[in-house]
Amino acid sequence: MDDLTKKLTACMHDNLCAVLPIFQEKEKKKMFFDKETETMPRRELEKLQLERLKHIAVYCYEKVKMYHDKFDAVGFDPYKIKALSDIKYIPFTTKSDFRDNYPFGMLAVPKRDIVRIHASSGTTGKPTVVGYTKNDLEMWSDCMDSLPPRELLRTTPYRSPSGTDCLRERWGFTMDLKR
Repeated sequence: MDDLTKKLTACMHDNLCAVLPIFQEKEKKKMFFDKETETMPRRELEKLQLERLKHIAVYCYEKVKMYHDKFDAVGFDPYKIKALSDIKYIPFTTKSDFRDNYPFGMLAVPKRDIVRIHASSGTTGKPTVVGYTKNDLEMWSDCMDSLPPRELLRTTPYRSPSGTDCLRERWGFTMDLKR
């Protein structure tokens, strides 16, 4: 182990040892991210989930031509969703869908509302492009904020390997740590 690695390892160990008791105490107090939703009775939760499923299915159908065509092709009518179990009739979105609608054919908002774009390199075909609004990024960061290790990680050195800040899978996590 080189000197820098030894120093970083020692620093991380010291930080973890110093912070862990504080973190554990904070976690006892912060049991929920969204207490109202997370503790609602099952029947109310399922009602909320059904409302949201209906909303997003109709929204996609009306805003994104690819979803409109795909839903019609399999006979799925988003206006007729009656139960959560109807989710099984919604066709999957595939990587091919993103490639076939490259670059912006799957946006559900005007391009002017997009504040961040993530794209693959396209090494196995056409690149896939995903656009995010300010609200998308705030929700994503809030979701990452709800993860218990967040407080611990904010007090511990964190190195994002070169280039990973732009990976969709790690971006929300990295941005939340920077908040």
